[in-house]
Amino acid sequence: MQYPKLELHIAHVERIIAKSRKKFTNKKKELIYANLLLLFNEIKNSKYSQFNSDQLASTKDALEIVFYGVHFLHYEKESHIPKRLIFCLNKVLNDWIPNGTEKYFIVVSYNNNLDDFSIRAYGEARLKAITENIKFLFNVDYTQSLIQISKPKLLANDYLSSIPIYHEMGHFIEKNYQIVIRLLKEKKLEVLKIPPLHFTEFFADLFAAQYIGRSAIAPLDESITISSASHPSNAQRVEIVNAFIEGTGSLQCMSIINELKRVTRLRTGLNLEIRYENLEDDENPFLKLVPVIMPSHEKLHALFNTGWQHWMNPDSIIRKKYPKYEECNKILNGLIRNSIKLTIQQGESRKLKMVGNFIGNLADKYGIVNN
Repeated sequence: MQYPKLELHIAHVERIIAKSRKKFTNKKKELIYANLLLLFNEIKNSKYSQFNSDQLASTKDALEIVFYGVHFLHYEKESHIPKRLIFCLNKVLNDWIPNGTEKYFIVVSYNNNLDDFSIRAYGEARLKAITENIKFLFNVDYTQSLIQISKPKLLANDYLSSIPIYHEMGHFIEKNYQIVIRLLKEKKLEVLKIPPLHFTEFFADLFAAQYIGRSAIAPLDESITISSASHPSNAQRVEIVNAFIEGTGSLQCMSIINELKRVTRLRTGLNLEIRYENLEDDENPFLKLVPVIMPSHEKLHALFNTGWQHWMNPDSIIRKKYPKYEECNKILNGLIRNSIKLTIQQGESRKLKMVGNFIGNLADKYGIVNN
Protein backbone atom coordinates (compact mmCIF):
# COMPACT_ATOMS: atom_id res chain seq x y z
CA MET A 1 0.00 0.00 0.00
CA GLN A 2 1.19 3.53 -0.81
CA TYR A 3 0.64 6.32 1.67
CA PRO A 4 -1.39 8.57 -0.72
CA LYS A 5 -4.02 5.80 -0.74
CA LEU A 6 -4.01 5.92 3.04
CA GLU A 7 -4.56 9.67 2.88
CA LEU A 8 -7.72 9.03 0.91
CA HIS A 9 -8.99 6.87 3.78
CA ILE A 10 -8.06 9.63 6.23
CA ALA A 11 -10.14 12.07 4.17
CA HIS A 12 -13.11 9.65 4.22
CA VAL A 13 -12.93 9.27 8.00
CA GLU A 14 -12.61 13.02 8.49
CA ARG A 15 -15.74 13.51 6.42
CA ILE A 16 -17.84 11.04 8.40
CA ILE A 17 -16.63 12.51 11.71
CA ALA A 18 -17.74 15.96 10.55
CA LYS A 19 -21.24 14.66 9.76
CA SER A 20 -21.76 12.42 12.79
CA ARG A 21 -22.96 12.91 16.36
CA LYS A 22 -20.38 14.23 18.81
CA LYS A 23 -22.29 14.14 22.10
CA PHE A 24 -23.97 11.16 23.72
CA THR A 25 -26.22 10.69 26.72
CA ASN A 26 -24.65 7.28 27.31
CA LYS A 27 -21.31 7.80 29.11
CA LYS A 28 -19.77 4.62 27.69
CA LYS A 29 -20.60 5.72 24.15
CA GLU A 30 -19.05 9.10 24.92
CA LEU A 31 -15.83 7.45 26.10
CA ILE A 32 -15.70 5.12 23.08
CA TYR A 33 -16.20 8.06 20.72
CA ALA A 34 -13.48 10.10 22.46
CA ASN A 35 -11.13 7.10 22.20
CA LEU A 36 -11.87 6.77 18.47
CA LEU A 37 -11.28 10.47 17.94
CA LEU A 38 -7.99 10.29 19.81
CA LEU A 39 -6.90 7.37 17.64
CA PHE A 40 -7.86 9.22 14.47
CA ASN A 41 -5.94 12.36 15.44
CA GLU A 42 -2.85 10.30 16.28
CA ILE A 43 -3.05 8.59 12.89
CA LYS A 44 -3.50 11.88 11.07
CA ASN A 45 -0.55 13.47 12.87
CA SER A 46 1.74 10.44 12.59
CA LYS A 47 4.65 10.08 10.17
CA TYR A 48 2.66 7.61 8.08
CA SER A 49 4.50 8.65 4.91
CA GLN A 50 7.52 6.86 6.35
CA PHE A 51 5.64 3.66 7.25
CA ASN A 52 6.48 0.36 5.58
CA SER A 53 3.78 -1.66 3.82
CA ASP A 54 2.85 -3.69 6.94
CA GLN A 55 2.55 -0.54 9.04
CA LEU A 56 0.41 1.11 6.38
CA ALA A 57 -1.86 -1.96 6.33
CA SER A 58 -2.19 -1.81 10.14
CA THR A 59 -2.96 1.91 9.90
CA LYS A 60 -5.70 1.19 7.35
CA ASP A 61 -7.20 -1.35 9.78
CA ALA A 62 -7.14 1.29 12.52
CA LEU A 63 -8.86 3.80 10.23
CA GLU A 64 -11.58 1.26 9.49
CA ILE A 65 -12.17 0.86 13.22
CA VAL A 66 -12.65 4.62 13.49
CA PHE A 67 -14.81 4.85 10.35
CA TYR A 68 -17.26 2.12 11.25
CA GLY A 69 -17.19 3.01 14.93
CA VAL A 70 -18.24 6.61 14.32
CA HIS A 71 -20.82 5.46 11.76
CA PHE A 72 -22.50 2.96 14.09
CA LEU A 73 -22.36 5.25 17.12
CA HIS A 74 -24.26 7.92 15.21
CA TYR A 75 -28.01 8.33 15.68
CA GLU A 76 -30.43 11.16 15.04
CA LYS A 77 -32.74 10.65 18.00
CA GLU A 78 -32.37 8.76 21.28
CA SER A 79 -35.60 6.91 20.46
CA HIS A 80 -33.92 5.39 17.39
CA ILE A 81 -31.66 3.25 19.59
CA PRO A 82 -33.16 -0.26 20.03
CA LYS A 83 -32.19 -0.38 23.72
CA ARG A 84 -34.45 -3.31 24.54
CA LEU A 85 -33.04 -5.53 21.81
CA ILE A 86 -29.52 -4.56 22.85
CA PHE A 87 -30.39 -5.44 26.46
CA CYS A 88 -31.34 -8.97 25.35
CA LEU A 89 -28.19 -9.32 23.22
CA ASN A 90 -25.99 -8.19 26.12
CA LYS A 91 -27.29 -11.15 28.14
CA VAL A 92 -26.33 -13.46 25.27
CA LEU A 93 -22.89 -11.87 24.99
CA ASN A 94 -22.13 -12.35 28.68
CA ASP A 95 -23.23 -15.98 28.48
CA TRP A 96 -20.53 -16.75 25.93
CA ILE A 97 -17.68 -14.32 26.58
CA PRO A 98 -16.55 -13.73 30.19
CA ASN A 99 -17.23 -10.07 31.03
CA GLY A 100 -18.36 -9.69 27.45
CA THR A 101 -20.04 -6.32 27.95
CA GLU A 102 -16.82 -4.97 29.45
CA LYS A 103 -14.85 -5.97 26.34
CA TYR A 104 -17.50 -5.19 23.73
CA PHE A 105 -20.26 -2.66 23.19
CA ILE A 106 -23.22 -3.58 21.01
CA VAL A 107 -24.51 -0.91 18.63
CA VAL A 108 -27.23 -1.14 16.00
CA SER A 109 -27.47 0.80 12.77
CA TYR A 110 -30.17 0.70 10.12
CA ASN A 111 -30.13 -0.05 6.39
CA ASN A 112 -32.73 0.55 3.71
CA ASN A 113 -33.36 -3.09 2.77
CA LEU A 114 -36.13 -5.34 4.04
CA ASP A 115 -34.12 -8.47 4.83
CA ASP A 116 -30.56 -7.27 5.43
CA PHE A 117 -29.27 -8.39 8.82
CA SER A 118 -25.51 -8.44 9.29
CA ILE A 119 -22.84 -8.16 11.97
CA ARG A 120 -19.37 -6.66 11.96
CA ALA A 121 -17.08 -7.39 14.92
CA TYR A 122 -13.56 -8.53 15.66
CA GLY A 123 -12.98 -11.77 17.50
CA GLU A 124 -10.90 -11.59 20.67
CA ALA A 125 -7.67 -12.87 19.05
CA ARG A 126 -7.92 -10.47 16.11
CA LEU A 127 -8.85 -7.62 18.44
CA LYS A 128 -5.80 -8.32 20.62
CA ALA A 129 -3.47 -8.16 17.61
CA ILE A 130 -5.05 -4.93 16.36
CA THR A 131 -4.89 -3.20 19.75
CA GLU A 132 -1.23 -4.17 20.13
CA ASN A 133 -0.46 -2.65 16.72
CA ILE A 134 -2.39 0.50 17.58
CA LYS A 135 -0.50 0.85 20.84
CA PHE A 136 2.85 0.31 19.11
CA LEU A 137 2.22 2.69 16.19
CA PHE A 138 0.18 5.44 17.83
CA ASN A 139 0.51 4.94 21.61
CA VAL A 140 -3.28 4.79 21.97
CA ASP A 141 -5.06 2.25 24.17
CA TYR A 142 -8.01 1.00 22.12
CA THR A 143 -9.85 -0.58 25.01
CA GLN A 144 -13.26 -1.70 23.75
CA SER A 145 -14.54 -3.02 20.46
CA LEU A 146 -17.94 -2.42 18.95
CA ILE A 147 -20.22 -5.25 17.89
CA GLN A 148 -21.90 -3.54 14.98
CA ILE A 149 -25.26 -4.95 13.92
CA SER A 150 -27.15 -3.69 10.89
CA LYS A 151 -30.87 -4.31 10.51
CA PRO A 152 -33.66 -2.99 8.25
CA LYS A 153 -34.84 0.51 9.16
CA LEU A 154 -38.39 -0.39 8.13
CA LEU A 155 -38.41 -3.03 10.90
CA ALA A 156 -37.04 -0.73 13.61
CA ASN A 157 -40.00 -1.34 15.95
CA ASP A 158 -40.92 -4.82 14.75
CA TYR A 159 -39.68 -7.27 17.37
CA LEU A 160 -41.08 -10.35 15.68
CA SER A 161 -39.09 -9.53 12.55
CA SER A 162 -35.93 -8.63 14.48
CA ILE A 163 -35.13 -12.15 15.64
CA PRO A 164 -32.35 -12.63 13.00
CA ILE A 165 -30.15 -10.54 15.30
CA TYR A 166 -29.79 -13.66 17.49
CA HIS A 167 -28.58 -15.52 14.40
CA GLU A 168 -26.05 -12.73 13.73
CA MET A 169 -24.77 -12.98 17.29
CA GLY A 170 -24.25 -16.66 16.59
CA HIS A 171 -21.99 -15.74 13.68
CA PHE A 172 -19.91 -13.53 15.97
CA ILE A 173 -19.51 -16.22 18.63
CA GLU A 174 -18.61 -18.85 16.00
CA LYS A 175 -16.03 -16.52 14.46
CA ASN A 176 -14.62 -15.54 17.86
CA TYR A 177 -13.93 -19.14 18.88
CA GLN A 178 -13.23 -20.39 15.33
CA ILE A 179 -15.60 -23.28 15.89
CA VAL A 180 -16.18 -24.25 12.26
CA ILE A 181 -12.50 -23.84 11.36
CA ARG A 182 -11.67 -26.33 14.11
CA LEU A 183 -14.43 -28.64 12.95
CA LEU A 184 -13.29 -28.64 9.33
CA LYS A 185 -9.75 -29.63 10.26
CA GLU A 186 -11.07 -33.08 11.09
CA LYS A 187 -11.00 -35.17 7.93
CA LYS A 188 -13.69 -37.54 9.13
CA LEU A 189 -16.28 -34.83 8.49
CA GLU A 190 -15.69 -35.13 4.75
CA VAL A 191 -18.19 -37.99 4.74
CA LEU A 192 -20.98 -35.51 5.53
CA LYS A 193 -20.31 -33.81 2.16
CA ILE A 194 -21.43 -30.41 3.40
CA PRO A 195 -19.91 -27.12 2.14
CA PRO A 196 -17.89 -25.38 4.89
CA LEU A 197 -20.00 -22.21 4.86
CA HIS A 198 -23.11 -24.28 5.54
CA PHE A 199 -21.67 -25.22 8.92
CA THR A 200 -21.43 -21.54 9.89
CA GLU A 201 -25.12 -21.08 9.06
CA PHE A 202 -26.12 -24.23 10.94
CA PHE A 203 -24.18 -23.04 13.99
CA ALA A 204 -25.79 -19.59 13.89
CA ASP A 205 -29.25 -21.17 13.60
CA LEU A 206 -28.63 -23.51 16.53
CA PHE A 207 -27.10 -20.68 18.55
CA ALA A 208 -30.21 -18.56 18.03
CA ALA A 209 -32.54 -21.51 18.71
CA GLN A 210 -30.95 -21.92 22.15
CA TYR A 211 -32.55 -18.62 23.14
CA ILE A 212 -35.59 -18.14 20.92
CA GLY A 213 -36.56 -21.68 19.94
CA ARG A 214 -38.24 -22.33 16.62
CA SER A 215 -38.73 -18.62 16.06
CA ALA A 216 -35.04 -18.63 15.06
CA ILE A 217 -36.10 -20.06 11.71
CA ALA A 218 -39.75 -18.92 11.70
CA PRO A 219 -39.27 -16.23 9.02
CA LEU A 220 -37.77 -18.77 6.59
CA ASP A 221 -39.87 -20.22 3.77
CA GLU A 222 -39.27 -23.90 4.44
CA SER A 223 -40.58 -24.82 0.99
CA ILE A 224 -37.26 -23.60 -0.47
CA THR A 225 -35.23 -26.77 -0.91
CA ILE A 226 -32.39 -25.45 -3.08
CA SER A 227 -29.10 -24.58 -1.40
CA SER A 228 -26.32 -22.23 -2.49
CA ALA A 229 -22.57 -22.22 -1.94
CA SER A 230 -22.97 -20.00 1.12
CA HIS A 231 -26.30 -21.13 2.57
CA PRO A 232 -28.05 -24.48 3.04
CA SER A 233 -31.64 -24.75 1.87
CA ASN A 234 -34.30 -23.30 4.14
CA ALA A 235 -35.87 -26.74 4.39
CA GLN A 236 -32.66 -28.22 5.79
CA ARG A 237 -32.16 -25.32 8.23
CA VAL A 238 -35.68 -25.79 9.57
CA GLU A 239 -35.17 -29.56 9.85
CA ILE A 240 -31.94 -29.16 11.82
CA VAL A 241 -33.37 -26.60 14.26
CA ASN A 242 -36.39 -28.82 14.87
CA ALA A 243 -34.10 -31.80 15.50
CA PHE A 244 -32.03 -29.71 17.93
CA ILE A 245 -35.08 -28.64 19.92
CA GLU A 246 -36.73 -32.08 19.91
CA GLY A 247 -33.48 -33.97 20.50
CA THR A 248 -34.12 -36.34 17.63
CA GLY A 249 -34.07 -36.27 13.84
CA SER A 250 -32.55 -37.80 10.73
CA LEU A 251 -29.08 -39.34 10.87
CA GLN A 252 -27.53 -36.47 8.91
CA CYS A 253 -29.23 -33.80 11.07
CA MET A 254 -28.12 -35.41 14.32
CA SER A 255 -24.58 -35.88 12.96
CA ILE A 256 -24.33 -32.16 12.15
CA ILE A 257 -25.81 -31.15 15.50
CA ASN A 258 -23.65 -33.50 17.54
CA GLU A 259 -20.44 -32.44 15.78
CA LEU A 260 -21.23 -28.77 16.32
CA LYS A 261 -22.07 -29.46 19.95
CA ARG A 262 -18.83 -31.37 20.47
CA VAL A 263 -16.55 -28.76 18.93
CA THR A 264 -18.41 -25.90 20.62
CA ARG A 265 -17.74 -27.55 23.96
CA LEU A 266 -14.11 -28.12 22.97
CA ARG A 267 -13.53 -24.50 21.91
CA THR A 268 -15.65 -22.62 24.47
CA GLY A 269 -16.14 -24.90 27.46
CA LEU A 270 -19.87 -24.25 27.03
CA ASN A 271 -22.73 -26.30 25.66
CA LEU A 272 -25.05 -25.66 22.74
CA GLU A 273 -28.27 -26.30 24.63
CA ILE A 274 -31.75 -24.93 25.20
CA ARG A 275 -31.39 -21.70 27.20
CA TYR A 276 -34.96 -20.43 27.24
CA GLU A 277 -37.82 -21.35 29.57
CA ASN A 278 -41.42 -21.53 28.44
CA LEU A 279 -43.70 -18.90 29.96
CA GLU A 280 -46.37 -19.90 32.48
CA ASP A 281 -49.87 -18.62 31.78
CA ASP A 282 -49.71 -15.99 34.53
CA GLU A 283 -46.49 -14.51 33.08
CA ASN A 284 -47.50 -14.67 29.42
CA PRO A 285 -48.26 -11.16 28.09
CA PHE A 286 -49.95 -12.61 24.99
CA LEU A 287 -52.57 -14.27 27.19
CA LYS A 288 -52.94 -11.43 29.69
CA LEU A 289 -52.71 -8.80 26.90
CA VAL A 290 -50.67 -6.54 29.18
CA PRO A 291 -46.87 -6.28 29.49
CA VAL A 292 -45.34 -8.55 32.12
CA ILE A 293 -42.02 -8.39 34.00
CA MET A 294 -39.97 -11.43 33.04
CA PRO A 295 -38.68 -13.27 36.15
CA SER A 296 -35.49 -14.53 34.46
CA HIS A 297 -33.31 -13.98 31.42
CA GLU A 298 -34.35 -17.38 30.11
CA LYS A 299 -37.97 -16.22 30.02
CA LEU A 300 -36.99 -12.83 28.64
CA HIS A 301 -35.59 -14.50 25.52
CA ALA A 302 -38.69 -16.72 25.34
CA LEU A 303 -40.83 -13.65 24.60
CA PHE A 304 -39.81 -13.85 20.94
CA ASN A 305 -40.66 -17.52 20.50
CA THR A 306 -43.92 -17.21 22.43
CA GLY A 307 -44.86 -14.13 20.43
CA TRP A 308 -44.35 -16.06 17.20
CA GLN A 309 -46.47 -18.93 18.47
CA HIS A 310 -49.39 -16.59 19.18
CA TRP A 311 -48.92 -14.73 15.90
CA MET A 312 -49.01 -17.96 13.89
CA ASN A 313 -52.05 -19.36 15.72
CA PRO A 314 -55.34 -17.96 14.28
CA ASP A 315 -57.14 -19.19 17.41
CA SER A 316 -54.85 -17.42 19.88
CA ILE A 317 -56.38 -14.91 22.29
CA ILE A 318 -54.53 -11.98 20.77
CA ARG A 319 -55.53 -12.94 17.23
CA LYS A 320 -59.19 -13.16 18.21
CA LYS A 321 -59.05 -9.93 20.21
CA TYR A 322 -57.39 -8.09 17.31
CA PRO A 323 -58.55 -9.82 14.08
CA LYS A 324 -57.06 -7.14 11.82
CA TYR A 325 -53.49 -8.25 11.19
CA GLU A 326 -51.98 -4.75 11.23
CA GLU A 327 -53.50 -3.98 14.64
CA CYS A 328 -52.58 -7.39 16.02
CA ASN A 329 -49.00 -6.96 14.83
CA LYS A 330 -48.74 -3.57 16.50
CA ILE A 331 -50.19 -4.83 19.80
CA LEU A 332 -48.06 -7.97 19.84
CA ASN A 333 -44.83 -6.06 19.18
CA GLY A 334 -45.83 -3.55 21.85
CA LEU A 335 -46.26 -6.36 24.38
CA ILE A 336 -42.75 -7.67 23.66
CA ARG A 337 -41.25 -4.19 23.75
CA ASN A 338 -42.92 -3.12 26.99
CA SER A 339 -42.35 -6.44 28.74
CA ILE A 340 -38.62 -6.04 28.09
CA LYS A 341 -38.84 -2.39 29.19
CA LEU A 342 -40.51 -3.31 32.49
CA THR A 343 -37.93 -6.04 33.08
CA ILE A 344 -35.09 -3.55 32.54
CA GLN A 345 -36.70 -1.02 34.88
CA GLN A 346 -37.17 -3.62 37.60
CA GLY A 347 -33.51 -4.60 37.31
CA GLU A 348 -32.43 -0.96 37.60
CA SER A 349 -34.67 -0.44 40.64
CA ARG A 350 -33.22 -3.54 42.26
CA LYS A 351 -29.69 -2.26 41.69
CA LEU A 352 -30.54 1.13 43.20
CA LYS A 353 -32.08 -0.58 46.21
CA MET A 354 -28.98 -2.73 46.68
CA VAL A 355 -26.75 0.35 46.50
CA GLY A 356 -28.98 2.12 49.01
CA ASN A 357 -28.86 -0.84 51.40
CA PHE A 358 -25.07 -1.06 51.04
CA ILE A 359 -24.63 2.63 51.86
CA GLY A 360 -27.09 2.32 54.75
CA ASN A 361 -25.18 -0.63 56.20
CA LEU A 362 -21.91 1.28 55.97
CA ALA A 363 -23.50 4.25 57.68
CA ASP A 364 -24.75 2.04 60.51
CA LYS A 365 -21.40 0.25 60.82
CA TYR A 366 -19.32 3.39 61.14
CA GLY A 367 -21.86 5.50 62.98
CA ILE A 368 -22.30 7.99 60.17
CA VAL A 369 -26.03 8.16 60.82
CA ASN A 370 -27.06 9.02 64.31
CA ASN A 371 -30.34 7.33 65.04
